[in-house]
Amino acid sequence: MGFENDRKWIIEKKNDVAIKAMDNKEKTDQFIEKRDEVEEGISRIPTDLPEEIQRQVDAAIENARNDLKDESEKLESEANDIQRDADEVMDMADAVSGDLKEKGNRLKDLRGIPIIGSFAETKGDEVLDQAEQIVDLRQETQQYQDDLISSRNRLMGNR
Repeated sequence: MGFENDRKWIIEKKNDVAIKAMDNKEKTDQFIEKRDEVEEGISRIPTDLPEEIQRQVDAAIENARNDLKDESEKLESEANDIQRDADEVMDMADAVSGDLKEKGNRLKDLRGIPIIGSFAETKGDEVLDQAEQIVDLRQETQQYQDDLISSRNRLMGNR
């Protein structure tokens, strides 16, 4: 695709991952708060109610917990989709940066050749700089993915 096109694609996808990861974290935080409030409310319900009322209360509690479980699974699935997107970005960044590093090093290896050596070394440095830009984008994506995993683990750990 060429460096600029590759870089543009990686940036767009990284930004998409970042936005989705932050949104998922916010939803997860809200969900955990909501779940904690529901569980606190459930804990306040007396357990020595008349049998018929207790059955109705137990059914309502089960329905509430099932709704929370469904919401939790939806958030987890969303996080898994975002993680797959992040993996795709990082795989692409790894491939592009690896290719650029190889090309940059091959150009720099030509520095001893008269007349073109200086030019090749300069261009090799430019290509290696491009590789570093891609590595930086990959690291940013990795950070968003790490934050997403942390958020998902909080979600799963609080079931």
